[in-house]
Amino acid sequence: MKRNIVIFLIGILFLTSTSSCKKNAENDNIYQKNEMNENFDDYSGYQYTNMLKSLIGSDVCGYDDKILLLFMNKSQIYLYEYDKATGEIEFFCKDALCDHLDDRCPAGNVKGNLEAADGNVYILRDSIFGPGTLGKLNKDFFKPTKATDIWSFRHWDGHGYSWLKDGSLIKFSEDYKKYEVITQDIICYSHVIIDGYMYFLNHELIIARFDLTKGPGAEIEIITEKASGFITDGRHIYYTRFDGALLYRCDMDGKNKISVTDFPVYLASANYDEKYIYFMEYDYFNPELENNRRFYRMDRNTPGEPEYLCTLDQYAYMLYTIPGFDLLIFWGVIPREVPVMNDKGKMEMFTVTDTIGYFTMKKDGTDRRELVFPEPK
Repeated sequence: MKRNIVIFLIGILFLTSTSSCKKNAENDNIYQKNEMNENFDDYSGYQYTNMLKSLIGSDVCGYDDKILLLFMNKSQIYLYEYDKATGEIEFFCKDALCDHLDDRCPAGNVKGNLEAADGNVYILRDSIFGPGTLGKLNKDFFKPTKATDIWSFRHWDGHGYSWLKDGSLIKFSEDYKKYEVITQDIICYSHVIIDGYMYFLNHELIIARFDLTKGPGAEIEIITEKASGFITDGRHIYYTRFDGALLYRCDMDGKNKISVTDFPVYLASANYDEKYIYFMEYDYFNPELENNRRFYRMDRNTPGEPEYLCTLDQYAYMLYTIPGFDLLIFWGVIPREVPVMNDKGKMEMFTVTDTIGYFTMKKDGTDRRELVFPEPK
């Protein structure tokens, strides 16, 4: 498959740690047992929170008995569909004569931000590099809404929320024709809505939240500081820190912080399902270490010694799980350093990645395969 060069911008900041492994846990009781709520299957936000991996949302989500994927092919993003029975990939648009570049095509002219929420599926359409229009899936077509000129969105309680470039968070009416400003001057790198709270990582590397039901002026609660990124399953927050790349966990209000690994974790590879959290070991400043790319899972109900599954041939970036599928989907990437001239005319090393493509494997780490995407005409 043709390789694409993808430059880490914001993603490298909040999805990886920029420090070597240093045991500096917020709570040194590694593998502390902390029983979890057993009503996981009743948590309606499961797939919603599970799929949102970055500032501009997800590239993968489940829909009915299907898996939808966004993939860049020949410098254009297209919407594809994964066949569960055969493992093959086809365009979401089933018109054999379509070039998938028209607004009328459900697979073309898409930007990103796949989201499965409230029983619906949403996507951002229009320009790849600029703001776009929110589309809502209606049968086999993403119908444009009145939410335009936005960069990303989230849904909760029947309403869409979007962060604007100036740091304002707006809440759309149900028909997307009107909006109100909820908060201002918050520059965030990732965000997700859980049970009425907006959780986010801001530019000061603080994980915080505020109650959306309070409306404008809601108090901001700090969860933890010096964080390099986080994911959440709706019951706990998993995060890494800049003073040590170990994986930590805390309650949704920031209490009961514990470290759940004693080795550095590549947070971009972390995700969860009904029982386990999955992650890859990686020391950012020591890429030559033998244990790098070792892949594990750990029981989320009773964190303990991680279960080693396999050693990957490439780095697992943006790992996804899909409810009801014995399947892990991830981007396979190989990071490398290249010299780039800064604004002062001096050369600095900058991280880029050779993107190999999408890969799948079973949840026990076996049967790894590369997905083959049909090319547009």
